[in-house]
Amino acid sequence: MGRDQEIAAAEQALDDIRTAGVLVHGPAGVGKSRLADAYLARAARKGSAVGRAVATAAAADVPLAAIAHLLPAHVDWSDPEAGLESVLRAGARPGRARRTVLVDDVQWLDPASAVLLRRLMDSGAVRLIATLCSGTPSTRATTTLLGGSGMLHQELAPLAEKDVRVLLGSVLGCHVTLEAVRRLFTLSGGTVLYLRELVLGALRDGHLFLRDGSWVLTTRDLSGTPWLADLVERRLAGVGHEGAGMLQMLALTEPLPASALRQAGTSAALAQLQERGLVTAGREGRRSAIRLAHPLYGAVLRAQTMLLRRRAVLAAEGDRVLALGARRGDDLLRLAAGQVEATGSAEPALLDGAAAVTFRAHDYARTAELLELIPAADWTADSRLRLAQSRFHLGRFRAVEEVLAQQAVADEGQAVAAAHVRVTNLLWQDRADDALRVNKAALDQASDPARRAQLRCNKGVALIAARRPAAGVRALEDLPRGPEGLPSADTWIRAAAVKAVGLSVLGRAGDAVAWARMAADAACPAPDGDTALFSHPGTRHLALVPALTEAGRLAEARAAGLRAHEDLLQAGMTGPRLWAAVHMGRLEWLAGHVADAGGWYSEALALAREADHLGARRLALGGSAACSALTGDLDSARRSLARLQEGATTASGLFSTREERLAEAWLLAVQGHLGAACSVLTQAAAAARCTGHLNAEALLLTDAARLGGAKAVLARAEEVADSCDGALAAGRLRFVRAAADGSPAELLATGHELAGMGAHLLAAEAHALAAAAFARTGDGRQADLASAQADEARALCQGAATPGLRTTKAAHVLTAREREIALIAATGAPSKEIAASLSLSVRTVDNYLQRVYKKLGIAGRRELARLMHDR
Repeated sequence: MGRDQEIAAAEQALDDIRTAGVLVHGPAGVGKSRLADAYLARAARKGSAVGRAVATAAAADVPLAAIAHLLPAHVDWSDPEAGLESVLRAGARPGRARRTVLVDDVQWLDPASAVLLRRLMDSGAVRLIATLCSGTPSTRATTTLLGGSGMLHQELAPLAEKDVRVLLGSVLGCHVTLEAVRRLFTLSGGTVLYLRELVLGALRDGHLFLRDGSWVLTTRDLSGTPWLADLVERRLAGVGHEGAGMLQMLALTEPLPASALRQAGTSAALAQLQERGLVTAGREGRRSAIRLAHPLYGAVLRAQTMLLRRRAVLAAEGDRVLALGARRGDDLLRLAAGQVEATGSAEPALLDGAAAVTFRAHDYARTAELLELIPAADWTADSRLRLAQSRFHLGRFRAVEEVLAQQAVADEGQAVAAAHVRVTNLLWQDRADDALRVNKAALDQASDPARRAQLRCNKGVALIAARRPAAGVRALEDLPRGPEGLPSADTWIRAAAVKAVGLSVLGRAGDAVAWARMAADAACPAPDGDTALFSHPGTRHLALVPALTEAGRLAEARAAGLRAHEDLLQAGMTGPRLWAAVHMGRLEWLAGHVADAGGWYSEALALAREADHLGARRLALGGSAACSALTGDLDSARRSLARLQEGATTASGLFSTREERLAEAWLLAVQGHLGAACSVLTQAAAAARCTGHLNAEALLLTDAARLGGAKAVLARAEEVADSCDGALAAGRLRFVRAAADGSPAELLATGHELAGMGAHLLAAEAHALAAAAFARTGDGRQADLASAQADEARALCQGAATPGLRTTKAAHVLTAREREIALIAATGAPSKEIAASLSLSVRTVDNYLQRVYKKLGIAGRRELARLMHDR
């Protein structure tokens, strides 16, 4: 995983007769031995004789110890020089194939073995594959062996986070939540060995477990297996009493200035830690900042530190901070942490001040922890708001109501601020009617013009979220193009962002992008006691994803979504990150990247469970089922669809609930029931029309056209497109028209247009239809060209298999009914079952199948199944 470039370079080198060998070097645990073993196995498959040796420190001074088992048994080593010449003569015999030898940990190879291997390499008898641990001093043996010409040197770095994600998913067998990936990557540093032990330890302790089809990690402080803890202990050993104390201090309170560490030991001890690579030194502001060099060091040290020692270290750090005057913001946090560790709580004023520091840093989990230690009777109005907002960002929506529903407020500003948070929180729970009620009550009581304007913004936002997008956009028609006249920038940012989503729903993509861009670019002060629910950069950028998607700018939408999600992941903001995952899942579905879409929907499902959000959960289940259907995993698709249908019919907020029916339709479609699938899609489109979700209606109508219903939906698709201005809407309409008309040239041009905007699966189907249309006219050359372009677009769709792609070879000779029966029969369904599903007689079905066999030149169902699934 993540070594494609290295593998390609090594394969090319090993195929070159001039290559003497390949050296793989890097830090311990990055996978050098595994990669070298893969190279050796490839050499064996290519016909080379192979051998493997492991050099050890214990045998480093014993001549030929590492490779003795690879040498000819008849050689007499009483005369080393004569023995060497005998081995060289044997290796150089005419007709003898070149041997490939792997030496693991070559830094421990004895000089005699190194000289012999080098002579054999120079004679062409042996090709070497070796591993070398970085940081080990060069020896005469390694210089002799590796210093000559013809060696390919490969330095292995730790895996990147994306490679860790792929590796974890492959090993664990299904989606791993991105928060779990981030934590495991951070602790392991991308080192495969550390990663394996962390995963094994988390599985053993029950911290990593499977829930709703995703692996979830429930703790942040992992120390892995006892073997890994022992490995880290050995790495940290030998630093003396002073060095050990410094490491322990850093594990509990990093970063620390050098002056603080020197209170526990000498400058020489600190310098030794830095020389050994156990700590790093930098600057934060005007202060020096010393940190542990690897996150795993802190995890292991914290797990080993006894409670009384932990309290003593934190108390000493608190005394140091107080002695310096506690002037920095994070000083309050250090003091609070020390008091909490020592006594289980701290003074309310200190906790409140520390919480203000963490809130401004967007550390909402820590903010909630600190404020929840304060008795409810001691909460101030500001601390209540901070706690409510922190719980909101963490996805603890019901707990927000617990804080604010019974709050007694002293003035109008506090009342409106609390109402603002409550309204937002209720909307994210899909409780739009309750949100409108709370907002109206606050509006009836408010007299300040700016506060009333804030509440009117809330009303427009609530209407859009209540599945009344047209009414909500009208309510926000007079929204200024900046936060002037409102009590906080956050209020305007939220209104502008949600207005952008409402405009996207209505198909007004140009206006949607403009408002989403203004919300994303708005200058917003650091969050304080005021209502700062949308001030975080990640939240501000979310509206760009649906806006740019409907504008047909899918690559830009993807970049905006990835940026937003990364910001939200770093801040631990579960609620907004849930909707980022839903937006990204929908985007990748529209692009036809079904594996990526499935991953995002799995992420959304895990977050919806954590946040107890039924509406988002339904969207995630529907999306996940549809992706599974298109990748041929019908069992998973059926399970997800069953969970969707058995759950409460909670509405899905800013999205049309009818998009959920894509799962039902595509599961029917891939099993050949095209007529039933089209019926589901047209019914869902009609329902989306009733709520004004034009983007959803256009999506559903287009999918009906993809399954053979183009002529039936064309008129309504044209009406919808007349109300929309985005490139995606225009591309969809062009597809429906071309599919209904059957013009091969127009289908080909439509495919090019869709591919240009990144809608690869729809583009592949347009090209496939063009190929069939050209074939019907007898233009074989153009048919082959269009088919090749369909294959090119389909290659980007991550294994998606739609009926339009599966039947490319048969589409130009079969009628719609013949194609439908052929698709169902190709799944293995008997004629009786097909007849029942299509309300036909068994004889009629058999007659259709006979015509299909004749037209396609095949003998029966087995060949039909192969042909229909030939992609």
